[in-house]
Amino acid sequence: MPQSDLPRIVLTTLCTWLLCLFVSAQGQISVAKFECLENDVMINDVIDSNGNPCALIKVETTQKGFKFEASSYGVTKVDENHNGEIWVYVSDKENRLTITHPTLGILRNYKLNPAVRKGRVYLMQISTGTEHIIIEHNATKQYISFNVFPLNATISVEDEPWPVDANGHTERLSNFGEYNYRVEAPNYHSTVGKVKLFSAENKVELNIRLRPAFGWLAIDENETTRGGELYIDNIRIGKLPLAEKPEVTSGVHKVKIVKDLYKMYENTISVTDSMTIELAARLEADFATTKLVADDGVEIWIDDEYKGKSVWKGPLRNGDYKVTCKKENHREVSQIIHIQDGITDPIQLKSPIPIYGSLSISTSPAGATVLVDGKQEGVTPLFIPKLLIGNHQVKVTLENYKAEEQKIVVHQDAQESLNFTLHDFAKFRISSNPGASLYINGKYVGYTPCTFESASGVYDVELSRSQYKTLRKKVTMKSSSPNLSFKLHRQFQKHWTMYIQPSVCKNNSNLTFGGTAGVHLSKLNLEGYYMLPTEKSEPIYWSTADNTESRPYGCRYKPTLITGGRAGYNIIIGRFLRFTPQVGGHLVNFTSDELDESTYYSPDHEFYAISATVGARFECAIMNHLGLSVTPEYMVPIIKSDDYKAVSAISTYFKDFTEGFNLRAGIYFYF
Repeated sequence: MPQSDLPRIVLTTLCTWLLCLFVSAQGQISVAKFECLENDVMINDVIDSNGNPCALIKVETTQKGFKFEASSYGVTKVDENHNGEIWVYVSDKENRLTITHPTLGILRNYKLNPAVRKGRVYLMQISTGTEHIIIEHNATKQYISFNVFPLNATISVEDEPWPVDANGHTERLSNFGEYNYRVEAPNYHSTVGKVKLFSAENKVELNIRLRPAFGWLAIDENETTRGGELYIDNIRIGKLPLAEKPEVTSGVHKVKIVKDLYKMYENTISVTDSMTIELAARLEADFATTKLVADDGVEIWIDDEYKGKSVWKGPLRNGDYKVTCKKENHREVSQIIHIQDGITDPIQLKSPIPIYGSLSISTSPAGATVLVDGKQEGVTPLFIPKLLIGNHQVKVTLENYKAEEQKIVVHQDAQESLNFTLHDFAKFRISSNPGASLYINGKYVGYTPCTFESASGVYDVELSRSQYKTLRKKVTMKSSSPNLSFKLHRQFQKHWTMYIQPSVCKNNSNLTFGGTAGVHLSKLNLEGYYMLPTEKSEPIYWSTADNTESRPYGCRYKPTLITGGRAGYNIIIGRFLRFTPQVGGHLVNFTSDELDESTYYSPDHEFYAISATVGARFECAIMNHLGLSVTPEYMVPIIKSDDYKAVSAISTYFKDFTEGFNLRAGIYFYF
């Protein structure tokens, strides 16, 4: 710190301590607590200007003379006739309240959280400020803050390094004075400066961005440079095109681009700060596009490197190459080809030389057709004088006889022979509508239509397909009638399935509507249901002697819960029908419903009954995933609440839901 500033700082500090000692007598109003009193109920409603009930805020305070203002419809009423409390009535959904006092001051637009709701009671505790002494003094320090780019820059203040974080930021609490700083980074121009710190009110923040000491290189992308390797001063940069332009330090540099089949590109560039050098490079070709043609199946090798079969086309550098043609069971041949710019005519290659042996074939009976490696050669007896050496597959066929096959290895300049004995057989073709898996004598044969060979006889035939009834029967197969056809029928009812069903139920004189869901697990059936009523009971009046606080004087009743479950044993009958005997439980809960709100006090009143059920579910599938269901059922009450016993003794309405016969029906969807 410069010595000339020391007397000024000491004098300023002394004056500040002497002048900033004072007494403040200003009062304050604050809210210490605001909450909803869940258990408090308004005894007398106060109606606001819109005709709606108000909310009540009980303000706890020992002071008098407060005034209250709301933000929307205003304060409807203020009642100060309560010990230690002021009752303030405000409109529904009010969320702001201003509190003023002639000596204590003002609390403006205090936010009510939560916003008040009509008919609810809230508690607000407020407190007031007291006299206090404020002593202030003048500080002689403040922060110096730096933000630099690039982020890896270094900062020195008065030759002392300051650590910089990953975001390029540093700061330090410093005494008043003047400081020298320096900011530098690799490949950037350094900068120096001075910073003055003389106020404790605000910190000094410097944003410094260094000037680059580099430029960028952009290579023109074209078919010759694409895929080439870029070097700058013999340092590999990457393969073209680059994702980003490389940074190059300012100055003169040597650029090279190297790519196979092209002559190397070289150039010298001069880079200046923050500038991009556009380099339009184009490589000179050092190859000719060559097409080599050989016989079918012949392998083409160039300088002992495999290239392909029959035809190869691609670039080759100018010069001479050894080309070899190879083929199995042939002698390979080689030749030298010369590649030169401008020569694009196809080059026909020499063919490999075949190596032969011979083969004689006979059958019993004679006259069979001979196929060697799938190619027809003639009829037995047959002699083939020239057959390529190596492995061959020989097959003989004769009508009404089973085809026979053998493998043979033919050797150079040797004669091989084969003899076949043919056997009669039946060749059958089985089809079905629709296609299905075919099993014969329990062994899988294939998927129809299916052709196979077999001797004539009686066989167990099975055809199976998902969602169709499996066909099983004994079939006599004869060579004179080898084509058999069968028809499968769809099976709608299955042992493993689940279903959902909109239902309507007739309970004597009442109707209920609802839904049923169930599942068939092999032979076991489980289902549950939930129903809703359509009508209420006739008026029920409870006698004065029996009336309690939990019973209404008079009301109607309706079931609010009709539910139950069943278990059964399902029996599938044919393709469409299913019969399922069931037993289960049935619960009905009845709840009161007022006759006349203005005449009767009707507390919530409910009672219940639980019944055992016996019935049977009949299903008929009408199409895939859709069917009709009917369930006749008998209910016997087994558990009755006392009030149920009382009302069921005088009204059949309640019995209709809990005892006797009912009939449930609906359309069900199964999966």
